[in-house]
Amino acid sequence: MNMHTQPQRTPAETALIDAFGDRLSLLPGDGAVMLKRDDAIETIKHGLPTRRVESWHYTDLRRLLNTVPDFDPAAMAKAVAPIVDGSTVVSILNGKSDAKVPVLEGVSFQRLSEKLIDGSAAAGLDPYGSDDAIGALNTAFVADGYFVDIADGVELEKPVELQNLQAGGQTHVRLRVRVGAGAKAVIVERQTGDGAALGSSVSQLVLGEGAEVTWLIVQEQPETAAHLAQFKAHIGKNAKLTLFVMNAGGRLVRQEIMVRTTGEGADFKLRGINLLAGDTHTDVTMVLDHAVPHTTSTEVIRNVVTGK
Repeated sequence: MNMHTQPQRTPAETALIDAFGDRLSLLPGDGAVMLKRDDAIETIKHGLPTRRVESWHYTDLRRLLNTVPDFDPAAMAKAVAPIVDGSTVVSILNGKSDAKVPVLEGVSFQRLSEKLIDGSAAAGLDPYGSDDAIGALNTAFVADGYFVDIADGVELEKPVELQNLQAGGQTHVRLRVRVGAGAKAVIVERQTGDGAALGSSVSQLVLGEGAEVTWLIVQEQPETAAHLAQFKAHIGKNAKLTLFVMNAGGRLVRQEIMVRTTGEGADFKLRGINLLAGDTHTDVTMVLDHAVPHTTSTEVIRNVVTGK
């Protein structure tokens, strides 16, 4: 008789499972959202991915994620949003979105926590496979973020900056952006903070027909932080997406990029740079699905490395 035994859980896996039990009653969501959270933590219970999982071949998360900090309610008071001139800024401070959202013609900003409470965000908690540890972790713990909707034909004169700021503990956020047909925008996703932390961030972008977006991911986490992130995009007919990724911090960083061209004439460009020093581990992994013919893409990534 063949018997398959579950390997002993690591301290990080145990800490995540225990934290979920402690925080579940504090997390926003209706019944549908809570069911998705329960399913997500079951994925974590089966263990974090190792190099035996093909999509995690270069990042043995089970080995590299040594410790998991506790949630720190006091950290919110320590998180300070950087001042950025010339941009429309919305901030998430230690996992909680700012109640004050900007007023911008043709653009709506909605807090994710409000949509989780009424259940309208449940569909955005995407299904995930057994190798999607970031999606599962984020779905289990996410409490806030933003929905951003840019109306058809709107051309934004200033960049929109989405700031995810942490000052220790754990933070889990989600950003969903829809850009309407023919609209044009520059969006900056800034991931930064201070102190020992574990953070997950999932960004979801949908481009309508003929839309043009430049999206910049600026990751500047401290050298004590573990940062696990996903960027997902659907590019419509004749739409253009240029994605810049800069990793300039973090002790353990995994940035997943998942792009799907859904309409003919769609174009995707990826430009990335990783600034690595000491014993930093940074993994940029991309899955690109040309789902329809007559679409284009180019990718260029450079690394600057010192230390180990």
